[in-house]
Amino acid sequence: MKICISRIDRMGDMFLTLPVIKAIKTKNPMIKIYVLASDRNSKVLENLSYIEEIIIINTSSRILTILKKLLIIRKFNFDFYINLSPTSLSYFFCFFSNAKNKATLIFLSRYKKSIYSKLLVRIFSKIFCHYIHTIHRSEKLKNNENIHHTKMIFDLIKICQIPCDNN
Repeated sequence: MKICISRIDRMGDMFLTLPVIKAIKTKNPMIKIYVLASDRNSKVLENLSYIEEIIIINTSSRILTILKKLLIIRKFNFDFYINLSPTSLSYFFCFFSNAKNKATLIFLSRYKKSIYSKLLVRIFSKIFCHYIHTIHRSEKLKNNENIHHTKMIFDLIKICQIPCDNN
């Protein structure tokens, strides 16, 4: 099985994703894990034995360069493409990745409950993705519930039914 995890946003978010990547690989040593990373994020991943390959995305690239990168990603024929970045570019790669299964994490506004929060992302995710984990942060914060990013990623992995080491 080949899994692509997209994390092309901030470096701190990549750090919060590492325990999940390691947990998947620990439970499934035969799975090949690829990570889509921004230039800055890729530095965090260097020399990690549980990552098969780092696919570096220059987030300020021109459209032609981005389309060429998409063609490369599509050739991998991933079994899972897991989008963890809340960027338009990351959703674009997810939606058109050619993966058998696509999953995405959607964080709604933490300030107020709104039906318009990330409306287009939610609509397109329903069309293109097999697994969606939407976090209603304003509700969770109001109820003092845990919204730690790593926990939300583990929840998405559980929804996708990908075995991982819970320790």
